[in-house]
Amino acid sequence: MLRPIRRAALLGCAFALLTGCFSTEPPLRIRYFRPATVASGIQPIDDAPAVRLMPIDAARELGVEMLWTTSPVEVGFDEANQWAAPPSDLVRAALVRTLHGPAGIPPLEHGEPAVTIYLDRFGGDQPAGTAVVRWHATLRDVNGIVRQRTFDATTPLSDDSPASLATAIGTSLQRAADRTAAWIGGGDAR
Repeated sequence: MLRPIRRAALLGCAFALLTGCFSTEPPLRIRYFRPATVASGIQPIDDAPAVRLMPIDAARELGVEMLWTTSPVEVGFDEANQWAAPPSDLVRAALVRTLHGPAGIPPLEHGEPAVTIYLDRFGGDQPAGTAVVRWHATLRDVNGIVRQRTFDATTPLSDDSPASLATAIGTSLQRAADRTAAWIGGGDAR
């Protein structure tokens, strides 16, 4: 007759084996990627209004896992390949670099005018073989006048690797940021 402690240990081991605790599969190796940094193509904007960039809001599915659109109604997440930061942070960094760098749009810490961004696409489109970035911008001037516009950019992928996606996303990201800076600088946002 087995003692109660031995019986409990034996049952615990049997349960662990049945549930896969002693799996022979290696642990998932997670790789992290940053979008390639691409130089801004925007020229300095003379007399550009100062603007405040509000925190970036993003669609719920846009987390650190690389996202691939596999059909018009299906998306897939690549848990083994992830962005080094949330896409909303990557977009904000690109916009700050573009708006307040060579574009010469002075930053505002608070007040108006302010631009709000809602990011809804940041990933690969497998059927099209492209990297896609898309956001919706709302610019509110000091008089409360609102202008809205959607900015998107696609870049062909060289292959289906995560490194190719990171390179192409960097190009798409900078194109959309350049267009956003030109829109803000070209309009009367005062």
